[in-house]
Amino acid sequence: MRWYNHVLTKDELRQFIFDVRSGKISNALIGIVSNSTKKIIREKTGVDVSKIILEGSSVIHINDPKHKLETDDLEKCVEVINNPVSVTLSTEKSKQGLDVLFFEGDINGKIFFVEVVHKKFYGFLSLKTAYRQ
Repeated sequence: MRWYNHVLTKDELRQFIFDVRSGKISNALIGIVSNSTKKIIREKTGVDVSKIILEGSSVIHINDPKHKLETDDLEKCVEVINNPVSVTLSTEKSKQGLDVLFFEGDINGKIFFVEVVHKKFYGFLSLKTAYRQ
């Protein structure tokens, strides 16, 4: 089964993060976008999305202490995206010229997941960065 056809369980996500931090760079499908969030994304970007992916390079990037993330904060990504306090469209595009959305959550304080909106492969979000305030 290809990685983009199987949503990781919580245990598989923990193992994926461990593997990436141990040097095995890959990608993973971590969730499905809820209908309410699909509507918000469509209104803000005009793009239909269905999946949430996590790229190994993003896991490495946010491992820096300056992001103030707890060990299990990445496990909250799908929850925050599907039940956000707010969603803001960035004024800046990604390096690839794609829209970027800030998903704010309130889980033990403010947490932000910054996602790039991809049109290809039926639309998906990929984590650019994450941080706590």
